[in-house]
Amino acid sequence: MGSSTRRGIVVRGRCWPYSAHVVERLERRRLLAVANGIWTGAGDGINWTSAANWSNNVIPGPGDDVVINVTANPTVIVSGTQSVKSLTSSETIVISGSLNVAGAGLVKLSVLAFGTGGKLDINANDILLTGTSRATVEGYVRTAYNGGAWNGASGIFSTTAKNNAQVTTTLGVLSGADYKLLNGPTFDGQSVANTDALVKYTYYGDVNFDGFTDGLDYIFIDNGFLSHSTGWANGDVNYDGFVDGLDYIFIDNAFLSHGPGL
Repeated sequence: MGSSTRRGIVVRGRCWPYSAHVVERLERRRLLAVANGIWTGAGDGINWTSAANWSNNVIPGPGDDVVINVTANPTVIVSGTQSVKSLTSSETIVISGSLNVAGAGLVKLSVLAFGTGGKLDINANDILLTGTSRATVEGYVRTAYNGGAWNGASGIFSTTAKNNAQVTTTLGVLSGADYKLLNGPTFDGQSVANTDALVKYTYYGDVNFDGFTDGLDYIFIDNGFLSHSTGWANGDVNYDGFVDGLDYIFIDNAFLSHGPGL
């Protein structure tokens, strides 16, 4: 007689038969990696330099897109020398060290403040701030600009503007209300509220933030000069509190350069 081999599972000396159709191989599952630069607040919940506050327990670097958005609403303190690719935060950020945004794109912030010597370098990027007033932000830029040397003690800097040998570019500041009146409801693809503050890397004299210095800008600037007004929207592009001949020197230089739109 022929013999047959029974297939089964042996449990306590007894073979329990099973059908090959019943047992299935479990598929392999791959866990998705979490990117660096996501704020978790799992450490002390405050300090940028605490690795435990970040995804993967890694302090973000120049190649990382930083996102800070948690329900705890912390005040994040930036100390030391930091550099990231991009920055988006809905929380309060206080910069006491230096923070460089090395990539290209819109920096989106809520409340921004500076400690002694704190510096935010946005290079050739723009900023949308939803929780900080235009006057406050203009003060940050004015302090950093320091008469055009870009060597102020603290504030919002642009190394790209500083290194522009033609001295045609700088950082402009507008309120959300002024920007919307001139350009509509979006800035770099993001919705703008009247109370927002906007910072744009652009040409001297681009008071309407359209990326060029042209005849329309001169209409606003001339009006600002004749009405003794101040602020970027009126042509005070060097932040000295006046619209005067020195502003026109910067503005005319940018106009005559005919650079590409920013």
